[in-house]
Amino acid sequence: HATLASARAACNPCEQLGRAGFVCRSALKLANLAALCDFELCSGTFVDVCAAPGGFSEYLVFRGATGFAMSLAGENSDGVGLDRRVSSVQWVDGDGTGDIYKRANADELARRAFPASLVVADGGFDACRDVDDQDAALGRLAVCETAVAIASLGHNGNFVLKLFLPLACAATCAVLATAHVLFSRLALVKPDAS
Repeated sequence: HATLASARAACNPCEQLGRAGFVCRSALKLANLAALCDFELCSGTFVDVCAAPGGFSEYLVFRGATGFAMSLAGENSDGVGLDRRVSSVQWVDGDGTGDIYKRANADELARRAFPASLVVADGGFDACRDVDDQDAALGRLAVCETAVAIASLGHNGNFVLKLFLPLACAATCAVLATAHVLFSRLALVKPDAS
């Protein structure tokens, strides 16, 4: 892990920022994406899907937004959820598990948040970090996060979804095709802080 951290720091000057006072680096990723893609972060309610530890939510609240968040509380077939470290959002647990793979949980989050102006989804799990094809490993998760976005967003809402290269598995291709049809603009971006 130390070798990877050293290599990242040498290749990307943004690594020197660390967490910049937030619970994790994802807050900086979202700030960078908003600047690069020129979209409004705080025009209404947001939804943070697979939110823990809460960097996206923390940044959005810092910018003045209010929102709802869901993240795995316990474990599912992908592993154990992360600790939720942000208390300034309304956590929705559905059946108490926060498991986005359970339709009733996803529906509860969408029902409570509709019509959101922004949905962010930065989900992942430990088992996928050492997998050669993270794209395929996270395909199911990306589909579920996209389903929540579609059900939660109001008219002209924005959706930020973390994906991995090579963007070739069937699930990821379906997500991208769906986004192409449903949204007026689609951007594939690698944030500087990522």
